[in-house]
Amino acid sequence: MMKNIIDVKSIKKQNLMMDDVGLITRTLQVAEFELHRHQHYEIICVLSGQVLHTVNGIKHIHSEGDCVLLGPGASHEVEPILKSAVLRHLMISPKFFLSTMQLIGDENLFADEVVSVIKFSKPEMIEIEGIIRQFSSESSFSRKRCIGAEIILRVANKKLSKEKVTSTALPPIIRKICENLYKDEFVRGGIKLLLADLKYSNSYVCHVFKRYMGVTLSEYIKNIRVDRVAYYLKTTDYSLQEICDLVGIESLSYANKVFKEKYKITPISYRKNNI
Repeated sequence: MMKNIIDVKSIKKQNLMMDDVGLITRTLQVAEFELHRHQHYEIICVLSGQVLHTVNGIKHIHSEGDCVLLGPGASHEVEPILKSAVLRHLMISPKFFLSTMQLIGDENLFADEVVSVIKFSKPEMIEIEGIIRQFSSESSFSRKRCIGAEIILRVANKKLSKEKVTSTALPPIIRKICENLYKDEFVRGGIKLLLADLKYSNSYVCHVFKRYMGVTLSEYIKNIRVDRVAYYLKTTDYSLQEICDLVGIESLSYANKVFKEKYKITPISYRKNNI
């Protein structure tokens, strides 16, 4: 018996796609993944388990670590094999996808393939998942665009190099800063520590950072610190002062101010709502 295909003609009408960013993401149990078709690019990362993926009637088997990219127009569905599986699912507007591919000078990299499968190691997949979580928690559209492009470029560069990748779209000094900001000591130390060992002037590095990332370095650090405050409020019983010391925020009044700007609620109220 032929299955009905859900034709997802307008993601925007379902309030799932923001034109400003061009990418949405969510995690799915495989049982939620029905036969469907749409006019967007789609990335499916297998976070756990093994799945049977049927694309335009042709069956493929994907395992943990596989990252699958489909172009617009493909009809597909996913079923678990032997046990349940968890997927990370991203839908990307064609305009955003192709404009991002221009950064590596190859808009046609995936043009000849209905299904592209890129294999990532577990550490690489964990790193990508961290970037995706950062995308989901970010409220700034300019930062969302940068992080969304980083996700696409990770997949594209992996296909091109077939080895562990970092984003070649960013200059080395910017990549180094972003990599260091995954480390607590650099978040706490701020701009002074981040720029201490670089061979360029602080003003030059800050200028280049703003050009490529769309926000100032101080704003970028502030957003990371505020997100860290939220994390500690949810997962520890540290006082707000202790948390500020951990993330490098100098005063309680400033912490309350910037936290409320981003989360629209005070830190204390946020903790009460997340206990």
